[in-house]
Amino acid sequence: MTILIEGQNLVLREFREEDIDEFFKVVGDAEVMSLVGDNNPLSCARAQAWLNRSKMECECGNPTTYAVCLKGSGEFVGYAGFSKSHARPQELEIIYGFKKEEWRKGYGKEAAHLLKTLAINRFGLSVLWATVDPLNEASIRILRTLGMEKVEDRVDENGLPEQLFCVRNETDVQSHSPPSLQSF
Repeated sequence: MTILIEGQNLVLREFREEDIDEFFKVVGDAEVMSLVGDNNPLSCARAQAWLNRSKMECECGNPTTYAVCLKGSGEFVGYAGFSKSHARPQELEIIYGFKKEEWRKGYGKEAAHLLKTLAINRFGLSVLWATVDPLNEASIRILRTLGMEKVEDRVDENGLPEQLFCVRNETDVQSHSPPSLQSF
């Protein structure tokens, strides 16, 4: 098991094959997935394909999706990582999802901050994007804690409303708001 980064309560680690059942509890849940992507839960086969693709990307050292586990027990609570932006294919978006019973525990915020650290320190990203359902106020608050600012309201590739957020790492150090978007 390769741990990529640790936070106060969580670790982000590479997926393992035995994660599939717990991963499917997240991506196969209609309520959870109503806030993610095209708003549709994934089949077990699609969840397995995602997990396999993430494992392969990890082996190549590429940014991908990771298992989010509790630091003490190692219990799988969700996923977090990076996905190619539909709007800007050369850029990466942060993504995350958690089991319903893990909502409202601060894990989304902690995982998002761990992703931002990975984006800077491991992958050297200069721009980080996120898209969010305009009704998902919890995720909007999380993105704002990362210093992300809303760039636009738009309709996604599935015809669903979304908001696009961005933060730039223009100096590779933490700083306060330059004129356009706040730096990492």
